[in-house]
Amino acid sequence: MIDGILSILVVLNGLFPMYRGQEYAFVRAESTVEGGSYRNIYDPALSVKSSLGAEAVKFTKSLMLRGYFNYGYDYGTESRWKGWTDPYETPFMLCDSIPGNISQETYDMGAAIAIPAGKWRFGVDARYRATIFAKHKDLRNKNTRMDVSVAPSVAWCGDKFRAGLSAGYLRNTEQVEYMQVDASTEKYLFRLYGLWLYSSSGFASAENRRYKENSGAFSDFRLEYEDGPLLLRNDFHVRYSYGSQTETGYNNLHYGDTEYLGYSDVLLMRYGAHRLTARWNMNQTLGLRSVQRQELDPDSKIRRWYTYGGLSETYYRQIMAAGGDYSFKKEKWSVSAGMDWTSEAQYYREYPILFSQRLSVLEPHLGGSVRLDAGKKAGWLVLEASAGYRQPLIAVCDDIKVLGGMASEGGEWQLMQPLEEEFNYRSAASVGVGLNANLTLPLPKKGRSLEFRLGVQHRSAVATAVIGRFRTGGTLSVKYNF
Repeated sequence: MIDGILSILVVLNGLFPMYRGQEYAFVRAESTVEGGSYRNIYDPALSVKSSLGAEAVKFTKSLMLRGYFNYGYDYGTESRWKGWTDPYETPFMLCDSIPGNISQETYDMGAAIAIPAGKWRFGVDARYRATIFAKHKDLRNKNTRMDVSVAPSVAWCGDKFRAGLSAGYLRNTEQVEYMQVDASTEKYLFRLYGLWLYSSSGFASAENRRYKENSGAFSDFRLEYEDGPLLLRNDFHVRYSYGSQTETGYNNLHYGDTEYLGYSDVLLMRYGAHRLTARWNMNQTLGLRSVQRQELDPDSKIRRWYTYGGLSETYYRQIMAAGGDYSFKKEKWSVSAGMDWTSEAQYYREYPILFSQRLSVLEPHLGGSVRLDAGKKAGWLVLEASAGYRQPLIAVCDDIKVLGGMASEGGEWQLMQPLEEEFNYRSAASVGVGLNANLTLPLPKKGRSLEFRLGVQHRSAVATAVIGRFRTGGTLSVKYNF
């Protein structure tokens, strides 16, 4: 199972020339439903996610080809504060507090090609994703997002040693537009600056749009050594991006810039049935703002925003994570155990006040599976079970200091209720369990089969302010291999 997962990861991270699996083609339909009160502040009370897609890998005498397409439709109830499709991508967000039903459509497609030349392989990977997100209650926001990436790659595949390198360009843009249908009561828009610092104003059509764009680069580097039952594999990934947020008009209003740098590494050691995986990642996000003032343009007689001075760093977030897993896999059964550690620190400075938040959690987990065969023609059933526990080590929600002075209260600066609600969810001790049943039915024609997957997940908070809350979900998927 792990080897199969890692082969798929090679396909997904831009190193398609290192793919050593077989040809395949499939179509898959999947739906996930979950609900419950143990949820993050951006999550809907009830969520339904559905997808339909196809994927294939094909070999010819001189080419390796891969392509995929996936359509997703998500629906949720009672969603709040979600002004971007990914609220954690940037500290600056335009949003509202009114709960409402939401929908999201995603069109995801990509293609990769690799050309073998002896032991060398050269390839390129291209991907495109379009997302439309909307809330269906005033204030109504509609988000339109585009993600695109292109990554050339090269690999050397020897008998025992293999190496691959890819480097690519990425870009994404997103625009959010707010509108109000019922004007009988005044609605408020909030502008967030990190750690729930904010300003707000009554809704006005001249202030209902924001545009965000990011550009960057990424690289993946893989080394492999395999000799009989021994396999050593290391994957290293780095990503950098820089983005800016502006008003989608002509008035030069600048909300802030975001700079991101991240590193990650995964090491796999396998010997026969024994597998050991170690991983770590570190990333940091900077938020930068400028001083602006609105002035009347003498030529056009239109008020525009003018920038004074350069950008200054106001927000900083650093996330460090490390973990590992051990598994023992036989043909009919497997067991696994692992541990993950995550530490996050956030800071926002509105001189002379410094706001900070710190969180560190430890997550041990166990898993196992058993395979039940009914004969080569009748198929087989794989049952998987997992359990995990989440324990906070450090949890400081809102530490406020005056630089060079005493502590201060931050209530007039921050939205305290959503700040505490989000932190209580993220810092709560919780226990989770999952059970999956995977049924494979071979079809008469060679190479064709049907796969059915039914999964159930449950997580309950066992401490802090959200004790007793839980969230339960289920997944059903059907896959046709041909």
